[in-house]
Amino acid sequence: MRCYSRYLKLRSQGLRQEAFNSLREFVSNASNWPLAERQSFLLWLDQRLDSQRAEDILEPYPLKMQVSVPTSVEWLRAEPDSAQANYFYAIYVVSPEREARKLAHLRKALRDNPRHQGTLNAILTWLAHHVNFSQHELPIGYLGSVKGDLAKLKHGMTLVDRIENAEKRQHFVGMFSEQIRTAQAWIKFRKSELPSDPESWRDYLQHHKVIGQG
Repeated sequence: MRCYSRYLKLRSQGLRQEAFNSLREFVSNASNWPLAERQSFLLWLDQRLDSQRAEDILEPYPLKMQVSVPTSVEWLRAEPDSAQANYFYAIYVVSPEREARKLAHLRKALRDNPRHQGTLNAILTWLAHHVNFSQHELPIGYLGSVKGDLAKLKHGMTLVDRIENAEKRQHFVGMFSEQIRTAQAWIKFRKSELPSDPESWRDYLQHHKVIGQG
């Protein structure tokens, strides 16, 4: 860990070349650690990433590809039903394009540990992005099933209660509440005789005090 600490210190001082020399030494050593030590490092790093939001500095590409990814693969192979193993595998190994597979591992992690904070955050973040995509073309159209999204959002609200960080919990509550109001407003708007143009949609949202698209 000494080389990693030195890497962070040098990066903070703007000494990129010296920092990456220390990083290369750390990665070379860490990639040969026993699995248990690499698991401990991954857990520690995940907590740092969650609290500091500086992924490009805390976990640069060489560290991710040579330590985090292979450790996640080995962990899942050793403990296929573990919440931690499935969470890290979903985060590090499954590509973003393979959405169904990523969600399958996250849901498996949640079944093993219903209060696993990393998994909850990953699932809720995915849901927020999914619904944002569904709603971003309004009033031209709703991309996907509005009723299906409402069901997902209502289930998501039950998961939000398990988030331990109050700030994060409030963030998801606010975001999902707005998305639910927008979806419900769209259903009612479509049943009205109003034209589906941006101005009519914006006026409808304002009249019904819906903070959302438009």
